[in-house]
Amino acid sequence: MQRIVLITIIMLWGQASFSQHAEERGKVYLGIRAGYTRSSLFGKDLGRLSDGGAASSLGGLFAEIVANTRLSKHFGLTSSISVGQSGARLQILDSSVNQPYRSNFKSTYLTLQPFSPTLYLKGFRLYAGPYLSCLLNASIERRAADGSIYKDKSIFGTPLLPGGYRQKIDAGLLIGLDYKCSKAISVGIKYKRGAISVMEDSRVQSQWKIYNQELSISIGYNLTRK
Repeated sequence: MQRIVLITIIMLWGQASFSQHAEERGKVYLGIRAGYTRSSLFGKDLGRLSDGGAASSLGGLFAEIVANTRLSKHFGLTSSISVGQSGARLQILDSSVNQPYRSNFKSTYLTLQPFSPTLYLKGFRLYAGPYLSCLLNASIERRAADGSIYKDKSIFGTPLLPGGYRQKIDAGLLIGLDYKCSKAISVGIKYKRGAISVMEDSRVQSQWKIYNQELSISIGYNLTRK
């Protein structure tokens, strides 16, 4: 937990430093946005989590603070920090009755989008770049001996466990498109694809090849306007 707090402080400090530097080059427009996500998992080792090697998408919510830096009429940079839910719906085999059941694999991430080159054109804003996420909590649904489904939070894990617990850091690429409906309101869509395995196994050198992917829609409010 202390490591998570430290990483969060570093993220916030880096975001503030970036915005301060950007203000020296051009106007920074701050905004907030929130929305709905559909997330899932992909990768060749998905069968380690979901029997049959497939997972369906799971819905969630997110909230975000955004800084848009205009460098010229058509170009700029986008930065943000957000908290959001993600995960997937897995199929797990109950060996005691030899029947599968549906299990919600849930995560909450703190995500930093440090900088994304951005193109502005006629009310649209297209951006793409890297992201870095820190896992805040995680759970998976399991079936008890009496047949009831319970939420198992031990999958969050610690390095003391032999394996099969959650990786605490995710990173990858994102691409998004926003449309400015008015001076105050905007709507957007964004896709994220992870490049770091969501599972950790300290018993082996090669980690499970299972990664996050997420599609989100949002509505935003511009705090700084012309």
